[in-house]
Amino acid sequence: MKDKKELTRIPKSISNNHKIMQRTFGCLSAIVTDIMIFLGDRQFGDIFGNIEFTLDDFCAKMGANRANLQRKLSDEEKLEIFGKSGAPVYQNATGEQTIENYFESALWIATERNLMMESSNGKGGNTFVGVQIINKFDIGADFSSKKKAKKSYLVSFSNTIKDLLFTNYNLIELKDYRLIPYERGYRDFYLFLARIIVIVRYKQDKQGEAPCFVLSVDELANIFGLQEYAEAREKKRAVTRILSNIQKTVQYTNFSYQYVKNGQKYAYHVLFDFKQETLDYFDEKLKATFFQSLLNAFEQEFSASYFSHLSMYDRIKAMKDLHLTLANNEQDSRKIFIDWMYDTDSLEKRLDTFNKVFLKVWGVPYSEELNIDLL
Repeated sequence: MKDKKELTRIPKSISNNHKIMQRTFGCLSAIVTDIMIFLGDRQFGDIFGNIEFTLDDFCAKMGANRANLQRKLSDEEKLEIFGKSGAPVYQNATGEQTIENYFESALWIATERNLMMESSNGKGGNTFVGVQIINKFDIGADFSSKKKAKKSYLVSFSNTIKDLLFTNYNLIELKDYRLIPYERGYRDFYLFLARIIVIVRYKQDKQGEAPCFVLSVDELANIFGLQEYAEAREKKRAVTRILSNIQKTVQYTNFSYQYVKNGQKYAYHVLFDFKQETLDYFDEKLKATFFQSLLNAFEQEFSASYFSHLSMYDRIKAMKDLHLTLANNEQDSRKIFIDWMYDTDSLEKRLDTFNKVFLKVWGVPYSEELNIDLL
């Protein structure tokens, strides 16, 4: 049997620039990033529902260590995350509880803080949009085990992030990602590698270029957080060590690299090269067709009702605005559309559209028991 892929989507803005997570979430940025990836992966299994899981579910999918996530924040970290007001306290059936371990604190700040996303506004300037990752989360108990009840989490994922996973994303292979250690910069580089693969595939398909990409040692050192290395030779040795470790770890995101001069006097640039097999692997194929067709169907339904009062010319212009991401859209139509798409009062209509598109793309009716390989 063919080994099933675990390709999942991440917003381009995250894989393109890991520093936006660090600026917003500080010492918990790595955990918040993994939470966002985990929620996005789960959400595509139930597009309109909230996401319920246990810490064991999260650790199994993301390759995280349960004991590390349950460790309490230090006093300095509590001050950084919660300020002088201290860690949040809540009541449940067993009494007073404090949110003070790494995982629950990451859930808290992913709900409390907005992630600042930047993009070009198409007019020579930049637009900055504050995006919430989690709308709300519940902490409950999972009694499915005969052992002591475990905590369970019910999360409402941000509609804006869900929209980015439909419209503006890169792909990663979770089977590789969870093998990569939580050492400084390792996972950040893997997410950036997803961006490189997209660019390489585009240049190969559209421009006929070789499947390679060049980064300077300084750029890689920045991703890996190698600020302590001042000399270029030391920095290069550290970059080489990390790249070799990641190269030996991944099984599907295979790459080779070599140092090149790139027009400079010394070889302080890295040329990444990818086999065609690797580039072909990062293709969702019919799954991408299905989700794009589904989004198109929803946009058409929304436009038919929301823009019905406009002239044909204005309706075409409004549709163009609707297709822009929130970061580029001066109008509020995209946000209105996203809220419309996930409106629970219209869930039955959305599910009806989902079923029609599923049948059209896959050729079989949708059912929860359907064992179809969407990849």
